[in-house]
Amino acid sequence: MPKPRILIVDDSGYFRRVTSLILKKHGFDVETAEDGQDGCKKVFEFQPDVILMDLIMPVMNGMSAVKFLKSNGQTKHIPIVVLTGESIRDEKYKVLTAGANDLLSKDADEMELILRVKNLVQLKELEDELLRQRDKFSNILNDLAEAVIILDHNEKVIIANAAARNLFNIPTELMGDIGVRDLVQSCGEADEVVEQLRSDNVAKLMVDLDTPYGPRTFQVRFSSVFMSDEGEFGKALIFWDVTQEKEIEKMKADFHSMIAHDLRSPITVITGYTDLLLNNKAGELSELQMEFLQAIEDRTRALRKLVDESLNVSQFDNSKVSLDLNAVDLNHIIKDVANSLGLIATNKKIDVSFDLDPTLPAVKADEGKLYKVFSNLYDNALKYTRDEGAIRLSSRRCGDNVVVEIEDDGIGIDEEEMQYVFDRYKRMATAKKRKIKGTGLGLAIVKQIVTAHGGRVWAESAAGKGSTFFVELGNLIFTKEKDGDTEKEEDALV
Repeated sequence: MPKPRILIVDDSGYFRRVTSLILKKHGFDVETAEDGQDGCKKVFEFQPDVILMDLIMPVMNGMSAVKFLKSNGQTKHIPIVVLTGESIRDEKYKVLTAGANDLLSKDADEMELILRVKNLVQLKELEDELLRQRDKFSNILNDLAEAVIILDHNEKVIIANAAARNLFNIPTELMGDIGVRDLVQSCGEADEVVEQLRSDNVAKLMVDLDTPYGPRTFQVRFSSVFMSDEGEFGKALIFWDVTQEKEIEKMKADFHSMIAHDLRSPITVITGYTDLLLNNKAGELSELQMEFLQAIEDRTRALRKLVDESLNVSQFDNSKVSLDLNAVDLNHIIKDVANSLGLIATNKKIDVSFDLDPTLPAVKADEGKLYKVFSNLYDNALKYTRDEGAIRLSSRRCGDNVVVEIEDDGIGIDEEEMQYVFDRYKRMATAKKRKIKGTGLGLAIVKQIVTAHGGRVWAESAAGKGSTFFVELGNLIFTKEKDGDTEKEEDALV
């Protein structure tokens, strides 16, 4: 391990010799200079860990040397001890203000000298380690392809890596003055984006920005970061450029939609002619012929369902779906869904129970699309519930929202598959094993419709013990009695 290096700057040859001998005896590597100008030169050559600086010297005095070294980026982190005599003790405030780290009397004993120097050497080692870690952190940030921004508690940019500086054209000298609104000012919904970035309930969002490289789409992930002991928090933002991925997804969706549309016409023809044959419009058929045609019709209708669901998914992906918002009674939809699929429940001898809150407020929603949501969820519950099982349909108020639950005691979902349950074309392993028919699109459509309404959907399940699916919606519509008449008060509650 190299010896700590000490530079003595003093115009007294005697003091330089005596102090050098003491420091060398205690294991230090020592260099000397006879005035401030020579001392500053040797600082760059010798790279000392601590400087002992006399105050009164010819050519350049100690005060000027301290100011010069502390104003230079290469030397400002080197601790400086100013050597004082009795006559200049009253100058210590000026010396410390100039940047010196400590003062030491020239008549201090050997032990005090060594302890002061050792303490400052340790301080220098700690500062050097902090600088290395800072440089390492800076290099890692600058090597990232993604733009990384750190905001302070006032929403001002205090750290921006190279990708972020290029993307948002942030001059280094303006760091600390640029705010979060300046970053997203080219976004068409800048105010909304800023509010989301301030929210603790949102962890990521998609934004379209005008950049030096043209219009780009970014996925922004962000989280709070601890900034100081006073409990101040800032924000870390990471911008992923997903423009290419978005374009590829659009191409895939458009192709998907085109194929689905092209399949609809021949499926309709096959279904129509099959119905004619089954209804003996082309003459009497044998029992075996009827059986074959019925199989064709069943498979064709299943194919038509797959095509229709594919188109639904494609519509949501391309943001082409529109919501026809009206006051909707969720309890009424739930009962209608249960009635429409009642024959399946009866055939499987499934006990269907209801726990619907009669005081449940209406919601501002698209009734047809919510019918599809609960129809898909209830149909799934019927599929995955064993004969003579049970299903419970319930609704309740939850703060400013309403929650609908569809609970079954069916085959359940494995824990490792829960994270994929709303992914498109994803069918659970248990369902495949039991040969339960499905397209793998129903739950994906459910999630998209609920999300389009500003709500959320989730599931709780355990293999072999059943599943419960939850749908939470806001935008409640209250009714209240006034002078014998019903007055509607529509308030969107978030």
